[in-house]
Amino acid sequence: MKNLLENFEFSTAKDKIEILFYYFNDSTMISTIVFALSVLYICLTEKNKKIKDLFVWYVLAILLIVWNPFIVYMLEDFINFSSLYRLYYMFPMYPVIAYAFTKIVMSLNQTWKKLLCIVLISAVVIIFGKNVYQEWPLLKYHNLYKLPDETVFAADAIYDDEKYEHYKKAIVPYGMSSQIQQIHPSIKLLYTRFITNISDESGMPSPADTDDPGDNEIIKRINDGDTKYIAELCEREEINYVVLYDVTILQQPLENFGFEKIASDYRSNSL
Repeated sequence: MKNLLENFEFSTAKDKIEILFYYFNDSTMISTIVFALSVLYICLTEKNKKIKDLFVWYVLAILLIVWNPFIVYMLEDFINFSSLYRLYYMFPMYPVIAYAFTKIVMSLNQTWKKLLCIVLISAVVIIFGKNVYQEWPLLKYHNLYKLPDETVFAADAIYDDEKYEHYKKAIVPYGMSSQIQQIHPSIKLLYTRFITNISDESGMPSPADTDDPGDNEIIKRINDGDTKYIAELCEREEINYVVLYDVTILQQPLENFGFEKIASDYRSNSL
C-alpha cells in the first residue's frame, strides 16, 4: 500500500478524469445539466425508498468512485480507461433522466398539461439530440456480430494465425478499433476508440475527433502509408499484426521491413 501511494500522482489522475469528462460531454453540457437536475428532482420528490436508492444513491456512489482520482489510478492497470467511463458513467445517466421526465408528466393532473409537457420534453430531446439516421450510415451486415464483414475477417485472420499464439497485438484502421475486440477480446490493440492528440503547451493531451481523427499523429501517419513509421511503431509497442484498408497506399511494402502477408480480402489486408 505504501508503494502504491508513493507512485500515485494526483494531477495525472485528475487530468485523465478531466479529459474523459469533456470527451463524453458535448460543449453545451446539456446531458450533464439535465442529469444533475433529474437526480435532484427524484431525490426531493420520490417517496419510494427502493426507487430512490436505485436512481439516486446508487448512481451517486458510482460517480463518486469514477470521479475519484485515486480509484482511477488503482484501476487503470486492470480495465480499459474509456471502458470504465462508458460502463459506469454514461449508462446510469439516461435511465435517470427518463424516469424523472416520466415522473414529472405523471404528476400533472390534467391531460392538456401532460400533453404539453410531453411536447416540451420531446422538443428538448430533438433540439439537443442527434439524428442517428443522418449521423451514421446504416449498413447491412452478413454475420452474427452485426459488424462490418472486413472487421470480422481481420479479427479471425489474426486470431487463427498460429505464429504468435499467446500474444497478439495489432494496429488496425481506426474504424475497427472499437469493434475488433468484440469478436476476439484477446487481441490487444495499439489504440481503441478513445485516442488523444499530442499534449498541448500545458502538457494536457486532448481527445482526437472520434468521427474523423485525422488530426491525430498516429492515425494520420498510418493513413498516409508511412511504412517506416509503422515498422518503428510496431517494434516500439511490441505489435505483431498490421491491418490496413486496401485504399491505403504504402510508401514501401511492409515486407521490406520483415512483415509477411497472412491474409487479404476485398476491403482490408492483414499483415
